[in-house]
Amino acid sequence: MDRKQVCFGPFSWLSARHRLVMLSLIELTVIALFIPPSINFVLNDGHIFYTNELAGKGREIGICSVVFMTVALFVITLMVIGTWKRQYLLIIPHIIWQMTTIVIMSWLIYTVYDRMREETVPESHRILRPAGIVIIIFFTVPTLLEIWWVTVVTDACWHIRRQQLTRLGLLTGSSDTASFAMANDERTPSPSVTSSIAFPSPLLSSSRIRANHN
Repeated sequence: MDRKQVCFGPFSWLSARHRLVMLSLIELTVIALFIPPSINFVLNDGHIFYTNELAGKGREIGICSVVFMTVALFVITLMVIGTWKRQYLLIIPHIIWQMTTIVIMSWLIYTVYDRMREETVPESHRILRPAGIVIIIFFTVPTLLEIWWVTVVTDACWHIRRQQLTRLGLLTGSSDTASFAMANDERTPSPSVTSSIAFPSPLLSSSRIRANHN
C-alpha cells in the first residue's frame, strides 16, 4: 500500500496541495471546538464545578487562548501560502507550532490525571474523576490527531524542499520527487507536446498520407 494511502486513507486521491489545505480546514475546526470552553472560563473567572484550582484565573486563561488561536491562524495561513507557492520555509513554522501544541496538550493531560489522584492532591486542587476522564479524552483526541498530522506536514515539507532543489539543479531528480510533482497537480502538458498537437510534424503528416494512399 502507498504511504499516501496510509496517511490519508479515503482522501489519498487528493493532490498533495489539496490535502494540506484540507488539513488546515480540519485544524481550524478543532481550534473552533476550544472557543466555547475558553469563553466559559473567562465569563466564570475560572470557577468551574469540578475543581477550584482555576478560580480567579479566567482572565489569564482567556489571554492565553487568544494568543494560542492567533498564532494558530497565522501559521495555518503561512502553511496554505507555502503549499500553493511551493515555499517549504513557510511550512516550517506550522511544524514547530504542531510540536509545541503536542507538548502542551500532553502536559495538560498529565496534569489532569495527576489532579484526579485523591491520595496525593489537596482537596482544593483536586479534579473530580468523571470530569477528569472527560477532559483527558477531550485533550487526547486532538493530541493524537496532531501527532499524525505533523508527520504528514513534515513529509510534504521535505518533498517540496527536494522539488525546489531539483528545479535549481542542486539535487538530482528522483522517482519520489517525480511522484510528488504529479500529486501536486503538475499534469499540464509540456511545450513540445502542446506544439506537436497544435502543429503536427511534417514527417508524421506525410506518413499518414502514405498510409491512407496505400
